[in-house]
Amino acid sequence: QSRVARELFETFTYAQMMPTIAIATLVSGLGKTRAAEAFRSTRPHVFIVTLSPSSRSPHTMKQEIAEALGLDTRNGATLKAAITNALKRDGFNALLIIDEAQNLSEESINELRYFRDEAKCGLVLLGNDEATTPYASRDIKHASGQVVSRVGYRLNVMRPYPEDVMAFLDAWQLNDADVREMAQKVTLKPGGFRTLSETLKLASMLARGAGRAVTPADIKAAYERRGGGMV
Repeated sequence: QSRVARELFETFTYAQMMPTIAIATLVSGLGKTRAAEAFRSTRPHVFIVTLSPSSRSPHTMKQEIAEALGLDTRNGATLKAAITNALKRDGFNALLIIDEAQNLSEESINELRYFRDEAKCGLVLLGNDEATTPYASRDIKHASGQVVSRVGYRLNVMRPYPEDVMAFLDAWQLNDADVREMAQKVTLKPGGFRTLSETLKLASMLARGAGRAVTPADIKAAYERRGGGMV
């Protein structure tokens, strides 16, 4: 388990236990979605909704939440009450994780705040762009006061942790110092570990085709062939 995964587990656990609103903003490619799915598999009453740009409207968002809760979405008039009731738990709080939360509109954020207040559930807004998401701003001039005053936990990771990079390279069994150095440079590019993983797959194919182990040149060529530009 990576350090960033452990920190996300702490965020999810705190939000569910208290319960409170937690905001986690991580640069793309660090495994936040995988960590959320792993947490859900080990805890009861955890629900994940992954938003897209088309989910910005409160109505669409509520439909997606209802689907995650296993509710009938055909009756829009009773959807809000049904979601609230489904999130209410006796003894063990529910946790609602909103992934790709940078796609939220201000109206949708207020709907989520309503569900948290009424159902007394935990809520985690999991996104990757703190700079352009009003809900994540620490500046009261650019954030919703109703949301900011309810935030009980924040996690912000904008670069991969060095120990996570080392663990990732170990898992790929990359032992050559020059190869590891080149791989680390790729990790710092947009997409983080996802970019590195795809680059290493292609680099491995290039190396196998030449009948040798992966070299820094293979990684560099693979990154450039994937359209990433110069390393």
